[in-house]
Amino acid sequence: MSKIVKIIDYKAGNAPSVMHAVRRLGFEAEFAALPRDLENSSPSKTCIILPGVGSAGATMRSLQETGMAEELSYCVMGKKIPFLGVCVGMQVLFEHSEEEDASCFGWLKGKVVKFDSSLVRVPQMGWNEVRFNSRAGASKSNAENKVRFSSATEAGKSNADNKSLSYSPVLAADDKNMLHSPAPAEVNKSGYFYFVNSYYALPLNKNDTWGIAHYGSDFCAAVKNENIYGTQFHIEKSGEAGLKLLREFIESC
Repeated sequence: MSKIVKIIDYKAGNAPSVMHAVRRLGFEAEFAALPRDLENSSPSKTCIILPGVGSAGATMRSLQETGMAEELSYCVMGKKIPFLGVCVGMQVLFEHSEEEDASCFGWLKGKVVKFDSSLVRVPQMGWNEVRFNSRAGASKSNAENKVRFSSATEAGKSNADNKSLSYSPVLAADDKNMLHSPAPAEVNKSGYFYFVNSYYALPLNKNDTWGIAHYGSDFCAAVKNENIYGTQFHIEKSGEAGLKLLREFIESC
């Protein structure tokens, strides 16, 4: 039996665009706006996507007002249902966001901070290359895998901390298993994804960092930990590369 993609529909979200992308790929999908829409969800028949447009604070308030915040935590952390957060939907995976001083889900350790407007134009808007770390999500040991970035500038200076990570260009549309296989060294095609963001995540566990992009300095563009995935870029607006990644997520659930 094929899985159903549950797309969280809330006041601050971008659910219709994600729904269009999922259905274009030929998958069954439906909106979920209230906790009862997720009641019968299970890892064997459901995957969940949380789109994001707007602020982290508004997103959390909307989800809390409808009871969806608690239900999502139960589904993702309790039932271990595969989950993908997009843009702000990725940022709220962390403990705190500087945007509106918002407390977020805290499923992943770390925080969300603003780009330094004295160094780069804020917000970042447009296409940017993403390099993926094939070893992301391999460990949950924060004690062994801590990366502390206080700013985008410090992140760009942290090459020594990241030498053990194996970054490689994102796979092209005709390459297989982007989610679960290391990118072969001979792949030299670049993949670009569409970003609109003023803030970016600083994961405490460096193994949660799945993708890296550069905007003034390197920043976390995608995360992965067990059943949890997140993309800072708009996967649904990123052309063939975005659709490829979205397909791989759904098919891997």
